[in-house]
Amino acid sequence: MPDETHQSVSEPQPGDGIEVTAPQARQGYNGPISRRMFWILVISSVAAVVLMFGYWATVSGDLRRADASGGGDGGQHGQLVTDPKVASQFDAPAPAPKEPSPEAVAGSRTGR
Repeated sequence: MPDETHQSVSEPQPGDGIEVTAPQARQGYNGPISRRMFWILVISSVAAVVLMFGYWATVSGDLRRADASGGGDGGQHGQLVTDPKVASQFDAPAPAPKEPSPEAVAGSRTGR
């Protein structure tokens, strides 16, 4: 069987890739693929920022209208309440302190 090729892990074969020296490997080789990936990352990040800004620019008018109308539902949201009658609706007493349930107190006494 003289036609067989014996491939070895220690011997590079044609088409195995590019040779990188030890210092290049230690310092992070900036080959053509890594440069391409860097530019893909930069371009896609810029595109994402542009698209988000464009979307914000299209809905900013809606947000401005909603803010002027008090949240869009005709209520008091986002507006300063100056009428004392309306302001009194928002006065509420302080909440009562929470008391633990008897089961929780019993469980803490038994060490569970």
